[in-house]
Amino acid sequence: MRVRGFTLLEVLTSITIIMILSAILLTIVTQTRDRARVVVCLDNQRQIALALAIWTQDHDETLPDATTVWKDLNLSGDTNLFVCPNAKTHASNAYLYTNNVSLRVLGDYLAPSAVARLIDPQSEIMTLDGTHEATLGNTSAAPPLLPTYQNVYYTAQDAAFRHRQKFIASFVDSHVELTDVTPTQDITWIPTVGAQATPSADYTGSSLQRTQSGTGYNFIGAVSTLSMPGDSVLLWRFAATNHGATVGLLTTTTLPAVPAFTYAIQAKNDGTAVVLENGVFYAPLGPYAVSDVFAIRREKGLVSFLKNGTVFYSATNIATTPYFAGATFEDVGAQLLECRYRGAW
Repeated sequence: MRVRGFTLLEVLTSITIIMILSAILLTIVTQTRDRARVVVCLDNQRQIALALAIWTQDHDETLPDATTVWKDLNLSGDTNLFVCPNAKTHASNAYLYTNNVSLRVLGDYLAPSAVARLIDPQSEIMTLDGTHEATLGNTSAAPPLLPTYQNVYYTAQDAAFRHRQKFIASFVDSHVELTDVTPTQDITWIPTVGAQATPSADYTGSSLQRTQSGTGYNFIGAVSTLSMPGDSVLLWRFAATNHGATVGLLTTTTLPAVPAFTYAIQAKNDGTAVVLENGVFYAPLGPYAVSDVFAIRREKGLVSFLKNGTVFYSATNIATTPYFAGATFEDVGAQLLECRYRGAW
């Protein structure tokens, strides 16, 4: 009796089915492993957040100083607590503490060492996946590199998007989540010309005001010390509607004349504003109020201008180079408020 074998078509069909099932199984295994790594990282930062909450409660509800935070927590007994499974290099600590919350106060009592009260604990990031390394600083660099401490978040470049193009972060209220919105960062201005810069008391954004008498821009103002971090947003408010000021993005750290701004919004002393792109004025905005929050957003090379979260103009040129926030003022008393970078808006 002759036994019938498999035909070539049947063999190929079987192989194809096995390959499809293997691909499906591999995808499921990969997704499961990825979810497991996310859970581990979430748990790590949840425990660190709990330790920070306990330390804060024991110290007049004041968050730790960024320069000593990891030493203060004294969590070195559990080395696995600081290992992110998705980190390519297993450093001794894969997480960062944000400088924005350093010495901030949660309660009503303001300790002598405290900086200011923290107004919105549920939206302030406290720790996150990071890549930051300590630097000694270089004041001759352009922009100057400021001295930094190990495992402290200063700019958006310090964040590590290790989980599905996002990072895991703990917040001051101790909840932990997967996000892609980097912490808010006050703009620090390079030594100003005819103007005065003031850091914010509550990390809602720095201010900048013209102090030199006279009228005319004449290179009066300042430029940010750090470039705009990746895909992010520059935000600010005009303090009054009867002064002239131009705010926007530059490719240089040298304060230029108004036409040198690549992207900017110019407020006029008649209470109206206009968009500036590559030295050309576009899109008059009409009247604005001091409560209006203006923004210039860069996302995947595309630049948009916003007022109170709504896009009113989209730039025609693609943003491909590093940009620095800059501002110039037309007359004495012109002022910007709440100047800051943030990851999204």
